[in-house]
Amino acid sequence: MGDGNDKLLGVPKLASGTGLNEFKAVYDLVEQWKLTNKIAALSFDTTSVNTGRSHGVCTRLENAMGRELLWLACCHHVMELILAKIFTLCCGPSSSPYIPIFKRFKAAWSGVMHGNFRGLDEQPGTDKFRTSALELLRENAGKVQIRDDYQELLELTMTVLGHPPTKIHWRSPGKVHRARWMAKLIYAIKIYWFRDQRNVFNLTKMEEKHLHRFVQFGALLYTKAWTEAPLAAEAPGRDLAFWIDLGKYQATDPEIGLAARKVLENHLWYLSDDAVGLALFSDRVPLAEKMLTVECMAREFSIWNVRGNAVILKKGVKLGTVKLMDRLQIGKYRFLLFHLSVGVRMKTTCWEESELASCKW
Repeated sequence: MGDGNDKLLGVPKLASGTGLNEFKAVYDLVEQWKLTNKIAALSFDTTSVNTGRSHGVCTRLENAMGRELLWLACCHHVMELILAKIFTLCCGPSSSPYIPIFKRFKAAWSGVMHGNFRGLDEQPGTDKFRTSALELLRENAGKVQIRDDYQELLELTMTVLGHPPTKIHWRSPGKVHRARWMAKLIYAIKIYWFRDQRNVFNLTKMEEKHLHRFVQFGALLYTKAWTEAPLAAEAPGRDLAFWIDLGKYQATDPEIGLAARKVLENHLWYLSDDAVGLALFSDRVPLAEKMLTVECMAREFSIWNVRGNAVILKKGVKLGTVKLMDRLQIGKYRFLLFHLSVGVRMKTTCWEESELASCKW
């Protein structure tokens, strides 16, 4: 504990998944390990059981510990909600736990010729999306991904955009259950990729049209955002950039751009009053925006929100205009106002270890 290693505190069995039961299970474990006074932040998926304003697990934990904690929503969970929405929009709803077209493709996989594929046909007005996506994916292509399916999605996206990596890892289609979120895009890209092999797997014109919309959104916008999701310092800037890109994407596909944007607007956790401060650690956020953010941190605000306000997301909005609480009384975040404001005003975006060591936590 405290040595940089992860520790699994326990895997309690719950009688039911209510907010109260989950809260009791988590809090009991924290007390057993005598960590109640050491908790600084909460990481969670964004279900209402966890995030309810009055009876959610996060609120109950804050009340029990007697202090506010930093809310760090799971970015991948938010991205999954967006992808699920767009898949349903493109391919239609289904009451079956399995996706029929994916089952058909899995059965036909052994006959697919891997060298015979065709990428995404470029649509007018999408060249900037393509360039931006490929730039980030190339940057991450040589890095070790924490899961094989993350690596597969990255490689498939690069290939369908016309720039395959040096080596493509061909993986047989896996499980096709509807609950496997990432499988939707991985399967869709593969099917679309090999769409000309009609003697092996015959797509109808309607199926091909639906897959084209889904794959185009996934390749041009989604995989890029998904790949960056684990980077906490980039989360505020990524969410804002993604929101802006979805607005621009409405010129290509109005329905998808609007639908994805609405889902994101319900989950602006990293454009909240305090979490947006993570952008001060980013190497990508311009110094001017960091300085503006620090100025906002010194202002007085009477309302604290753990979610960002979609109303402020308007043309020209910058991270620095997202209001921050002036008091970040959240564990180690106490040093931010003074030390980061000094660091930013000295026109530096990094701090020496000796300076951080001198901070009074």
